[in-house]
Formats: sequence, C-alpha cells, structure tokens
Amino acid sequence: MGHDAGIGASLEVCIWFEADPQHHDRIVASFLTLAQAVEALPSPLRPAGSGPHTRARLLRRPELAMREAGPRQTWMEIWPGIASAQLQPFLMQLEQLASQTGLSALASGPRHVEPFLIEIETSASNRR
Repeated sequence: MGHDAGIGASLEVCIWFEADPQHHDRIVASFLTLAQAVEALPSPLRPAGSGPHTRARLLRRPELAMREAGPRQTWMEIWPGIASAQLQPFLMQLEQLASQTGLSALASGPRHVEPFLIEIETSASNRR
C-alpha cells in the first residue's frame, strides 16, 4: 500500500511541454530567467535546500515528435524540494512567472504538471 504526501513531505515537481525546436535558445533563456525568479520567491514557496540535486533543471528529449503542426521537442522542468503543503501556492506562482518570462508562450499546448514523492535516493557512495 502506497503512502500519500504528509505535511512535511518534499516533492519533485515535473512539468513537461512540447515546443517548436526552433525555439530552443528562447526556451533555455526563459527557463534561466524563470529559475532566478523562483529562487527570489519568499522561503515558504521557494524550493528548499541547495546543491546540485536541489536546483531546478531543464531536460530535453533527444528525439523530435512529428505533429500536424510540424516537429516538436519535448521539454521537462524539474523543481525539487517543494513542500507538499506548499504545492498549490508554488504551482500558482510558478505558472505566473512562466507566463511573465515568456516560457509558457513558447509551449505548443499545455504545460503538464506531475508532482512526485522521492521514495529512494542513492549516491555513488552507497551503490554496489
């Protein structure tokens, strides 16, 4: 039986969207601006922690998807360290900032939000 996110649980929020591959440089620049804006949020809304595993990341699927409107690239934003109690306020702020930075406008369709609980985290030192 699975466990739901408790009050103190930390989530990784994944947001994926498709975009025209010609927007690559604009997406990267907009995401960097968005990440800086998120870092400036008040502490209850800002992702917790510091270090490479607690910073926002932008991923890009290596292959293109062919759609009626033309080729599309799939992108995923990773926002780690979001307190479960702050998920909805964080998402509201994030979408507002994504709109202000122009990132939302570059998406070809909706931005899909998927929060995840971390069940197991390993490091190189504890792998065999």
